[in-house]
Amino acid sequence: MRNNLVSIVNALEAAGIAFIPENGEGAGVRFRKVELEYSNTVKTRDHDVLLSVRYRGEPYRVVIPREVTDDIDRTNYRTSDQRVKAVQNHLPIFLRAAEKVILSGEYGAGKEIILHHDQFPSGTF
Repeated sequence: MRNNLVSIVNALEAAGIAFIPENGEGAGVRFRKVELEYSNTVKTRDHDVLLSVRYRGEPYRVVIPREVTDDIDRTNYRTSDQRVKAVQNHLPIFLRAAEKVILSGEYGAGKEIILHHDQFPSGTF
């Protein structure tokens, strides 16, 4: 299933595996330096879920809006506890999306990053 493949790829990438595309010598994988540190403590604010991360030592707050949390499991969570559990279940996907946004340079250190659907790999939702 596409969703399972996306979850596996995101978990491996969050753990430091880089997928190398076909470059004339064949596709492959290699280890990459993991520079994103995160806390297992997940908080809520209104209907959003918050993650605290550090990238290259610089702090960021990642905001996962309710609609993103609901859409990843194709459901409507009614409580904050349910949304927190959903984020914890899909943590590698959210961390990889946050790292992608940080690397894009759209946000400076110490900023709040709000994740949107278009910042996730195709097939996530």
